[in-house]
Amino acid sequence: MYKLGKRSLNNLQGVNPNLVKVVERAIQISTQDFTVVEGKRSKEQCSINYGKGRTASECIKKGIDPKYARPNEKKVTWVSTPLASKHATGRAVDIYPYPINMKDSDPKKFEAIAAAMKQAAAELGVKINWGGNWQKTKDLPHFEVL
Repeated sequence: MYKLGKRSLNNLQGVNPNLVKVVERAIQISTQDFTVVEGKRSKEQCSINYGKGRTASECIKKGIDPKYARPNEKKVTWVSTPLASKHATGRAVDIYPYPINMKDSDPKKFEAIAAAMKQAAAELGVKINWGGNWQKTKDLPHFEVL
């Protein structure tokens, strides 16, 4: 049985209490150890993320300071409104397999985490959505409360 580490607990600050309960239960039943790498995002972090993969003019059009533009970096968010991310309101978390290797995108590890998250949500009567189920762009680390 795994338990949440200090980093995960810190990253759950400000996250929706029902989603926190799901994460806390999921770590107990998961076959894959994991870490919460991001929970509630600040306005600045939303701007930083939105700027990745976008030009200054694209940022300006959405009300984001052009200093955050990073057109040569990989896009990390696909929201049409920069502050519309569920992370901005604490209704989403990003979870990675532990030990963390951001280049490790083994879908089996994320699927094991998703299975635990789904089971925990069902046990607790909380509705969640997993980014791995999205049709257009999969976001394997992303879980949000509905």
